Amino acid sequence: MGRPVSGAQRPYRPGTTGEEGSAAPRPRRPDTSGEQRSAAPRPRRPDTSDERGAGEPHRSRRDTGDERGGRYPRPLWDDPAPRPSRRGASGVQSSAAPRPLWDDPAPRPSRRGGSGEQRGATSRPLWRDPAPRPSRHGTGRALTDSGILRLRLGRASSSKLQLSTLARGGALNLFGLLVSGPMQIALTIVVARGVGTAGTGAFFLAVALFTILSNIGELGADTGLVKMLPQYRALGRNRDLTRVVRTALWPPLVFCTGLAVLTWLLAPQLASVLAHAERAAEVESYLRTFALFIPLGAVSTVALAGTRGMGTMVPFVSVQNILVPALRPILVGAALSLGLGTLAIALGWAAPLGIAFALGIVLLWVLIRRARDKEPSSRRTADRRGISSEFWRFAGPRALAVVFGITVTWLDVLLVGAFMHSARQAGIYAAASRLSVVGATALSAVGMAIAPQVSQLATLGKIRDAESVFQVGTWWLMALTWPAYISLAVFAPFLLKVFGHGFAAGHTALTILCLAQLFNLGTGNVTIVLLMVGKSSWNLINSAASLVVNIGLNILLIPRLGITGAAIAWAASIVVTNMSALLEVTYLMRIRPFGTGYWVVAVSSVICFGMTGLIVRAIVGANWTGFALFVALSTIPYAAILWRVRGILRLSAFRGAISRRRPAPASR
Repeated sequence: MGRPVSGAQRPYRPGTTGEEGSAAPRPRRPDTSGEQRSAAPRPRRPDTSDERGAGEPHRSRRDTGDERGGRYPRPLWDDPAPRPSRRGASGVQSSAAPRPLWDDPAPRPSRRGGSGEQRGATSRPLWRDPAPRPSRHGTGRALTDSGILRLRLGRASSSKLQLSTLARGGALNLFGLLVSGPMQIALTIVVARGVGTAGTGAFFLAVALFTILSNIGELGADTGLVKMLPQYRALGRNRDLTRVVRTALWPPLVFCTGLAVLTWLLAPQLASVLAHAERAAEVESYLRTFALFIPLGAVSTVALAGTRGMGTMVPFVSVQNILVPALRPILVGAALSLGLGTLAIALGWAAPLGIAFALGIVLLWVLIRRARDKEPSSRRTADRRGISSEFWRFAGPRALAVVFGITVTWLDVLLVGAFMHSARQAGIYAAASRLSVVGATALSAVGMAIAPQVSQLATLGKIRDAESVFQVGTWWLMALTWPAYISLAVFAPFLLKVFGHGFAAGHTALTILCLAQLFNLGTGNVTIVLLMVGKSSWNLINSAASLVVNIGLNILLIPRLGITGAAIAWAASIVVTNMSALLEVTYLMRIRPFGTGYWVVAVSSVICFGMTGLIVRAIVGANWTGFALFVALSTIPYAAILWRVRGILRLSAFRGAISRRRPAPASR
């Protein structure tokens, strides 16, 4: 029995129901774009070039699928942030449409076609974008490079805002570096000329142990606040900020109090191990004085790191990079000039930490109150236990990584004193190593500026923007620090004499450490990127491997090569840490660390300072005349090259950061 039909049989159309199939036949599917094109059905869609904007390329049928009733849904693979579905004319999306992949961090092709009427009367929602962006006009060309050099109109406004923020924070930190760097050198000179090589060794042995203990006592809470506070602010959880801060401050305070008690009680035994009988009494006096300030030093660092997480670098730079380093050489120099002994010297070095503690707590509390007042209607979204669990799951691995990292930085000073049985050799190596890390503080300066940005961008799914900030920050960092380290490596014997004639014996160790720092700075803040995207466990593995290499090589090389062996061990650990992080970021996270500006800065630095320095030293010698001639012959052409390539390096962001007011906080 045949199936009854009404009228001519209509062919099967996908996406129709059975009732629709039995309805009266229709000769053609009407246009359902939501805008009545014509009262009569049209056999084909007419040319809509008059509706396109001037200069917009021709769009294929697939490009204008939203005009055909949703049969060809608009692709959303290049959308960097989740957005609700747009209500089209038909109000229905095809059930066969693939799920949009807007959270895919890999490079994506650009959106083609469709602007103006096709996008509807309302603008695209951008509440998850931290910076307003102009609409994208398809060019038919894929955006295969998200680096700064190939950023297009779709991301120009956001990228300029991110670079301006980076330049503002980086410039402020670099200003702090211009103060803290010379102050650290001045402190070393004051101590070296005041107590000699052996006294310098005793002083820095105690400083090394204090630094290791106070950094261990932070428990990774400083990095936890830098990551969690911007994340909570981006998600609109300002009411939870107080609980996050309390969660971060109390455990370090309690833990460091216990460390202080142990250090006070074990000071005689520690001094005898580190300095033997030669300077054991001095080291013991230093240790017992420093022990009282271990909780203050750790908590002040955590609190000031919290101010960075609240989006401002001013408190951290003003207190940690300017106030504390500036007070130390003044107070220590006064103690030495008055002949007050080791107790006064130790107090002169540690007393500024008490000021930093008080200022850090007050400034962080003020910033938290301001953030809460801006959103009085927001509510808490998690209890204290949930916040603590979230916070320490991230900060816990970071705490172990800090233990490994700070031990690598200062352990060699302790091992030189223990293995060589000489506070004098420890003093020479301490002076050389402290001189080698002065420029590396620029790495921390830029890292403090980009860490909240990378955390916020990663939270919003903007991995490409985070990559761009990372790349440009590395270029700026290298442009400033590579010339300084190349100069230190070339003129090491001459520059070490500023501490005294006995310190020139550490020139080989200084040269090795300067080359290692070139590699360290050349990889940029790759560790910060790992931490801010939540890979603290990866950083823990890298730091553990670095510590194993450092301890093994120190035990093997110090008895044979002395301070040169210690320098080789530290250089090897620097390479291991940064190379591991670089490979993980590049091949596992698909974040490119380099770019065109990288090679411009590297080649120009090596030519202008490395080659010129070797030639001048060979002809004139390592003296004041040769060094002054070298500075003149290398700095002028290097500055000219940077000015020539200022567009590639995006140096104009500094001008924008200075001339414009601070932008409003990122919206949710």
